[in-house]
Amino acid sequence: DTPLATYEFVARDGRQVFGEIGTSAIRENGEVVRMVAVARDVTDRVHAERALRTSEQLTRYAFEQAAVGIVAADVDSKLLVHANQRACEILGYTEADLHALTFADCTHPEDLPASKAAVARLLRGDAERLQLAKRYLRKDGSVVHCEVTISLVRGKDSKPLQLVAVLEDVTERREARQQLARLAAAVEHAAEDIFITDVAGRITYVNPAFERVTGYAASEVQGRSSTFLRGAGEDPRLRRNMLRALQSTGVWSARVRTRCKDGREIDQDVTVKAIFDTGGEKLGYVVVRRDVTEQLELEAQVRQAQKLEAIGTLAGGIAHD
Repeated sequence: DTPLATYEFVARDGRQVFGEIGTSAIRENGEVVRMVAVARDVTDRVHAERALRTSEQLTRYAFEQAAVGIVAADVDSKLLVHANQRACEILGYTEADLHALTFADCTHPEDLPASKAAVARLLRGDAERLQLAKRYLRKDGSVVHCEVTISLVRGKDSKPLQLVAVLEDVTERREARQQLARLAAAVEHAAEDIFITDVAGRITYVNPAFERVTGYAASEVQGRSSTFLRGAGEDPRLRRNMLRALQSTGVWSARVRTRCKDGREIDQDVTVKAIFDTGGEKLGYVVVRRDVTEQLELEAQVRQAQKLEAIGTLAGGIAHD
């Protein structure tokens, strides 16, 4: 006799089929006189098993290659039973290290109460999943900031089995936001008037100093072309030079005349710089201007005084002669 085994066949119409076949020998006086084979079509079952294996392989691959960290903890023991490669990178541990730890072991002490409260809500059935921001302590003692989604996995009897956490490292993003906030504060409190335009030269932002210097409120200038700020009689070559410089080097500086809301014209030292995104596409321009009107007036007064002094010296010399 032969045990049941699965064989692959090609049907008459060319289809691939699978059969589960077992054979038995019929004996007379101890001799085999015939063989009996039992066959069953198991094509659907084989295809289902192969699909299941493929699905499991894809799931495992997605788990291991995910761009976010994925960690699972046993509800009873609290130990971390699964962790993908990205989770190990985020937390700074090997997978073997993590298997001996709990979520609490990795969590920053200040964030532990909020983390425990979230887990308690899941176990009570108050929510299917929860999102929270928390800090983890890496193996080397450094802190990593993460956005975490925690879900509860239940068995067939609805008994809680595992807690699964998806970790996204936002440390760099958080630092970038803080840096942008500091930069924004610096721009808001700068003594120079600053405005930003799109690539067409339409104003999209002005700082408080711009409002103070020009007399225009932000709501009055947003969306307008910055050309209305030009002083009367501006040399056309100035704009051509600006466009040429911005095209070649992305930055241009000069001294210009600016028309204020009340009709006054002031002298300003201006620097224009092109703004690009991370892909190299131009987004617009940032314009930084410093009012030098009083400085120029003082310089003119000094020059006049120097002239008078020189004339006085000359006159005194002639009188002496």
